[in-house]
Parts: sequence; structure tokens; C-alpha cells
Amino acid sequence: MAVEHIDDLNLPTVKFKSGDVILEEGITSSKIYILQSGNVRVVSKGEEICTIDVKGAVFGETSVLLNHETSAKVEAVDECSFLLIDDAENYLKTQPELIYNIAIILAGRIVNMNQLFVEMRNELGKKGMSKIKKKLYGLMIMTNNFFDRDVMHPFKAADSDADSANEEESKKD
Repeated sequence: MAVEHIDDLNLPTVKFKSGDVILEEGITSSKIYILQSGNVRVVSKGEEICTIDVKGAVFGETSVLLNHETSAKVEAVDECSFLLIDDAENYLKTQPELIYNIAIILAGRIVNMNQLFVEMRNELGKKGMSKIKKKLYGLMIMTNNFFDRDVMHPFKAADSDADSANEEESKKD
């Protein structure tokens, strides 16, 4: 069945009151929340990053996709309603349209972060950016190592298994 609208997924709705924590920072979550109404605050390391009231905003996806701790706390500013994807890792494997839309959201975040980086560079000048560049470079290396080890490894293993099976077949012939 093709998914043309988020409502086609028939996901359960969960509600939170003002002050309720939707996602706690530093936990590994199996849930993804899709904002339907209300306003949330995103806080990382005690600093408010932003407030979000956009219907369709997604929370928890990075923790699910990377099997990693959440990077921020998400807290209801007022009464909020979310669509809930429980056991999201398995659910997403059956919903390519939803994965595609989450990829669009993540790509948009990268574009915004790049723009912010350029603005920061312009404000701080070359001298002030040296420390930030080193940190960003370290994050890029870490991301590449993660990708090579955790993302590509299962494919490399599958490829080498297939190669081994092909070699075995060739020996029989």
C-alpha cells in the first residue's frame, strides 16, 4: 500500500501536558514522535536550543536510526499531540515513504547547520574558527568511522559471504 499522507499509517496518538518530558536526553530510544499540535522545547546540556510548533516535526529518529543516545531533551511547552511510532527501527523497515521523508528532514537540518557554520565563521573571523574547525573535523572523522564500521560493515560482510559462496560453487564445478 502506498502511503500518500501520514494519516494513512494509522499510528496511535499520544498527548502530553505542559512540562511533560517527551524524550529524555542521553537515553537510547526505540520511539519516534511526530508532532501534530502544540509547542515543544528542545534542550541540550541544559541549554535551550529551540522551540518547535511545526506540525510534522520528528523527534527521536536519530536515536532510532543510529541506535545512539538522544542528543537533547524534548519537553512540552503546552499541551501537545504526537503520532507515536513504537519499535520504530522495525516499523521503518516497512515504510520506505516515511524513511524518505525523514531523510528529507535530516538533509534539511544539515543544510541549516552548514549555513549556521558559515555565519559563525563570518562573525568570528579566521582566528576564532580554528578551534571550531578542529572540532568539526573530529566529528567528520568520527562520523566516517561510524559509517565504515557500523553502516557499511553489514554490507561488506554480506558481500564477502556471497563471494565465499561463489568461490565454493566454482570449486565444485
